[in-house]
Amino acid sequence: MRFELTTHKAKLNSYSPRRELHGEDRKPAATLHFGIAIGAELLAMFSPTLRSALFYKDANAARSDLADQGSEAADLRFPEISAPIHWAHEIVGAKLTIHRGISATSNLVLPECMVDKFTLAPQQGAVVLVNFRVACHPDEKQSGKLAMIIDEECEITLEPPEPMADLAGDKPLNTAGNAESAPAGKKRPSKREARKAAEDAFAGAA
Repeated sequence: MRFELTTHKAKLNSYSPRRELHGEDRKPAATLHFGIAIGAELLAMFSPTLRSALFYKDANAARSDLADQGSEAADLRFPEISAPIHWAHEIVGAKLTIHRGISATSNLVLPECMVDKFTLAPQQGAVVLVNFRVACHPDEKQSGKLAMIIDEECEITLEPPEPMADLAGDKPLNTAGNAESAPAGKKRPSKREARKAAEDAFAGAA
């Protein structure tokens, strides 16, 4: 799974600041909960077969216009499912950018984030409401700005870390699922080593 967003509209549903103990020091930390709406085609970020599992094209359904008539897999396959679907996945070492103002200097950039607690709520019309949690380490200035945008809509970019190495071949997989070659003379870290490095960075981030 490679979940990523680029200047995507989102709503910051909640912001919970806290302090974490790192050695003998307490560092600022926070938990953010976001809600977004995506088209069903983006379910491929979770699984290539997820859209067909949740949506289909009902040939007998009444269509309000020609655009609806031409749509593919827009009808809920299981409308009886009322609760969101919990998707067990976590991303370690992601970078979250909250776009603010008219220039990049106003953006809130939060590196080394943990992204998890995904829920998916499919809607009629090939739309899916996605909620997820972001654990991060904002500084004092960022904390104040985050508190001001609770319950507001904003644009976010979420960048996952670079693909991790494949344990068997010690080569990372690209987005097409193919192994990439490591630079000459430089050994790629294994998936286990890369994950540990990301977790250590997350735990020690200020």
